Amino acid sequence: MRGAAVGLAAGHYLATGHIPVVYMQNSGEGNIINPLASLTDKDVYSIPLLLLIGWRGMPGVHDEPQHVKQGKVTIPLLDAMGIKHVVMSKDEKRIVKTNRRCPLFYGNKK
Repeated sequence: MRGAAVGLAAGHYLATGHIPVVYMQNSGEGNIINPLASLTDKDVYSIPLLLLIGWRGMPGVHDEPQHVKQGKVTIPLLDAMGIKHVVMSKDEKRIVKTNRRCPLFYGNKK
């Protein structure tokens, strides 16, 4: 389902020029590798999208045992795919600062 969401998001961008958002838990990262690499990657069709990923098993945060491994590999998987990322803070002022580092997400059209 997450891979399909990436495909739908790519179609949305191609049809509207608006950058789409795909939300998922980090457990879905493994399911999006192929559509990201074969469709949205800058070396293929360079389709921009914002991935909003909930981080279960985040290192340093107590979580269920089944989330721990996925939590450890969340950032390395994004790095391996060449996906720029930022970790959102719970602090509202930090969120504003973080968002300023992401100009791609503000009103860009193709």
